Amino acid sequence: MRGVMRTLGLVALVLLVPSALYAQQATITGTVTDASGAVLPGVSVEAASPALTEKVRAVVTDGTGQYRIVSLPPGVYTVTVSLPGFNTVRREGVELSGNLTATIDVELRVGALEETVTVLGESPIVDVQSARRTQVIDGDVLQQIPTSRSYNNVLQLVPGVVAGDGQVQLRPTMLLFTAHGGSAEDGRLTVDGINTGASRGGAGVSGYIPDMQNTAEITFTISGNLGEAETGGPSMTVVPKSGGNTLSGSFFLSGLNQSMQGDNFDEKQLSVLAAPAKSLLLRDYQVSVGGPIKRDRLWYFFNHRRVDFADAQPGIFANRFAGDPTKYTYSPDYSRQGRIDQKRNIFALRLTMQLTPKNKLSLFWDEQPQCSGAAWPGTEDNGCMSNKDGWIYGGSQFNGFFGPGPNSPETGDYASTHQKVQQVKYTAPVTNKLLLEAGFGTYISQWGYSERPGNPTKNLVRAQEAQAQTFDRNGVRVVGPCDDCLTVGGNLKYRSSNWPTGYIFAHTWNAAASYMTGAHNMKFGYQGAFHRDDDNLFPTISNVHLMQYQFNTPCGAPAGAPGLTPCPNVNPIATAITLQSGAFTRKVRTEYYAFYAQEQWTKDRLTLQGALRFDHAWSSFPEQRIGPSVTIPNAIVLPPQQGIEGYNDLSPRFGAAYDLFGTGRTSLKVNVGRYLHPASNQGRYINANPSELVSTSTTRQWTDNDRDYQVDCDILNGQPQSPATTGSVDTCGVFTDLNFGRERPGTRLDDSILRGWGARPYDWQFGVSVQQQVFPRVSVEAGYYRRWWPIYTTADVTDNINTTAADYTRFSVYAPADPRLPNGGGYPVEGIYNINQAASLIAPNNVQKAANSYGKYTRYWDGFDITAQARLRNGLNLQGGTSTGRTVQDACETRAVVPEGLGNNGLTNPYCRTVEPMATTVKAVASYIIPKIDVNVAGTFSSRPGVPLSANVVYTSADMLNPARSTLGRPLNAAATIVVNVLEPNTMFGDRIDQLDLRIGKILRFGRTRTNLNLDIVNALNSNDNLAYSATFGPTWPAPTSVLTARLFRLSAQLDF
Repeated sequence: MRGVMRTLGLVALVLLVPSALYAQQATITGTVTDASGAVLPGVSVEAASPALTEKVRAVVTDGTGQYRIVSLPPGVYTVTVSLPGFNTVRREGVELSGNLTATIDVELRVGALEETVTVLGESPIVDVQSARRTQVIDGDVLQQIPTSRSYNNVLQLVPGVVAGDGQVQLRPTMLLFTAHGGSAEDGRLTVDGINTGASRGGAGVSGYIPDMQNTAEITFTISGNLGEAETGGPSMTVVPKSGGNTLSGSFFLSGLNQSMQGDNFDEKQLSVLAAPAKSLLLRDYQVSVGGPIKRDRLWYFFNHRRVDFADAQPGIFANRFAGDPTKYTYSPDYSRQGRIDQKRNIFALRLTMQLTPKNKLSLFWDEQPQCSGAAWPGTEDNGCMSNKDGWIYGGSQFNGFFGPGPNSPETGDYASTHQKVQQVKYTAPVTNKLLLEAGFGTYISQWGYSERPGNPTKNLVRAQEAQAQTFDRNGVRVVGPCDDCLTVGGNLKYRSSNWPTGYIFAHTWNAAASYMTGAHNMKFGYQGAFHRDDDNLFPTISNVHLMQYQFNTPCGAPAGAPGLTPCPNVNPIATAITLQSGAFTRKVRTEYYAFYAQEQWTKDRLTLQGALRFDHAWSSFPEQRIGPSVTIPNAIVLPPQQGIEGYNDLSPRFGAAYDLFGTGRTSLKVNVGRYLHPASNQGRYINANPSELVSTSTTRQWTDNDRDYQVDCDILNGQPQSPATTGSVDTCGVFTDLNFGRERPGTRLDDSILRGWGARPYDWQFGVSVQQQVFPRVSVEAGYYRRWWPIYTTADVTDNINTTAADYTRFSVYAPADPRLPNGGGYPVEGIYNINQAASLIAPNNVQKAANSYGKYTRYWDGFDITAQARLRNGLNLQGGTSTGRTVQDACETRAVVPEGLGNNGLTNPYCRTVEPMATTVKAVASYIIPKIDVNVAGTFSSRPGVPLSANVVYTSADMLNPARSTLGRPLNAAATIVVNVLEPNTMFGDRIDQLDLRIGKILRFGRTRTNLNLDIVNALNSNDNLAYSATFGPTWPAPTSVLTARLFRLSAQLDF
């Protein structure tokens, strides 16, 4: 079957030059009647606009007098309606944007054909024939608002869309996004309707930087997609410029330095982070030019952009002991704050060809090389960026490659990589009823890191300190909190560099045919994707020992010691070591194909929409090799293997729109549909990889009896060792995974989630809304939305079938007595588990299943969205809205059966039911060009709830024997310590995050040129809201790890010709 589908796909590639084209463009529709109100079939209707490459698109009304012109790009249109024996009617100034269905009803009167009646009126702004919920930001508005040159910034402006942590977006970067409680993997970014996502992480976004400077418009679809959509998450479509018969272009220049930024830290923030994370440098320039190669036949558009920036990292400073093999502690060097330095180049060319009057082909190629960081100080080879002042690039409060907790700059982040996007798109309005669309798109990227030139840490074992630490201005660890100190969160990684890397190849394609009559709009389509990953991102320990030391070092000062008291424990206390297999090339291939059919039927004031989509997805793995290495002496060769054998899904979607009063100004919309979690190199698709199933990492307890920081045990012998039992110098516990280094699988996927109908994670969505035109060019939409997941992507259970619930002891720990905790703390945290001694010595046999295999699993989001938009003729543009909702999740029945199964912290996470409070986000955009003086005033505002806080407390085996700390009454098994969040989720929250950005600009016009001189004021109110917090409970808890960027000023100039 798959061979047949690939053959069909290749045929489509040859015949239609296919692509992942599923963007919904605008539609003009309506009914033509005579003076008596009788419908007129056979009437010629033409839509003309400079936005159309073929200039004019024509259809004929059907037997019901209705017409429909689909797939229209954004622009201003003239609609001409003619029939022999009647006057010709011309409707001018019809503005189309996004996927709006503009209803233009026309009445023809008897008269000569050459007599033309020109009608002027406001463009429709209420869509009375579509159940989709969309929001459009026009390209002109994008040019006017502050800091709008990155898609990640624009995401922050759309009600209902959740993207990132709310930090100011000054430069291009990758940002995952979602809406209505979904996974961050279900957002989609497309350019000209073609996906630019990576092969992993949901395949919806990537590090790719779309051209926001030359965008005709951006359309967001939040709810109500039909057959073209694989997932139910929000989609962001960037509609680019493509050149024309007139030579035109622009030059843009922008920049700032740290002198253009203020301070916003309060005393608490300074006492924790020591110094603000300033924007040290930003230089951004762009040159764009487009025009005809052959008039009316071939056009080009070229774009080059260069972005250089440097950002300080909050609460991260260089380690003064970095590279010293005799040191095992971290000590901050306040003269060298951690920083992110990067330079990115973009070279993009789009060619658009009108092959025949009805056949258009566009080609797009975009190369984006980039460089991050520089060589180690003192190295002759600078790498891809010069290092002139001794700084070490890197350091972060969190890096997904390195695990939870902060990272000292020497741990890595250097990179010299590239990415590219290639696209082909074909459209053909074959007749006035048949439209063919197709295309092909690729995203190719090297990502991750490289070894830093001059790296002196390769022979050093990486270290991780579990305890939060406070340092004075001399870099000495002291009791906190204290003024003018630095607090570093728990799980700090330091001492040794890491450089995981990988290659991504994402290929997507699509072909579709639309057949339209006036009352009906049918579409039949085929989509496919091939996602390929070759990487060594896992594991993330790159030193020659393939080892990490785990330290857990309390300060050691007496209880009640004042701040700034030096800590007696100056040397780290070893508790465990982690071993990894070494770098190997992991290979993953995920593919899918889909067919869909959809229909839209309009009868009087009611429009019904329906779609049925069939998806088939699978994954596979070529031959892979793990080892040999110092921890796996003999290579493990993994033959090619099938992964997900085949998911089959039928997804129905329905919608209805009703023109309540027949005026085209009030629309009632309802939609319901089933959507899938995206098929990509993520989750189940890679969990079936034999390289994932082989155990490549293990941890064991370690007591460094002779305090020499050398593991004096037989490291590769996973059984317990001690001076008394085996004669070793040090004491080493049993491997937490006794399968380490063996070909035996660590976790296998149960047959129930390897294949079948309805086995793939999916969700249902329901929405009902009313859209109302309140004034000409002003509309409001309010709706209720619900989204629920029978199978959620991250809710699978890992069940060790060699154990039962009886093999785990249930107990409680006691939260610290502390006034910062609810009711002063000291309360029991119930529902913690630890494996029994006998069971801990048996090698696990883990099986992954869906959570609902063990009992009832519930996850849903429900809430209300309100949006408003006004585009007034005086140049004032306003849009924005609110989104209020909550997510509820309950997996308690599953946890009672499989206490070890829910996530990485299943045994120590007792919160199987979480209920968010109803919370509201507010977002708004405004722009106005003051007439006569040509001054642009614009602003954006967002307000979002603070993040829920956690309070992670480390409990040791000694604590388990202390009745004041735990009810377990025995030492821990299979772990030296456990970490428990003693604060129930959604009990306490961080700061609400409010941000106001402003722009003041002057427009200068000289001949055929226009120059904009702009001043952006970012975070104009100088808010200092905390965006993220360390989860480690300690003296400075809740310690901020990220703060909203302080007020800054950015200058920019743009010349258009």
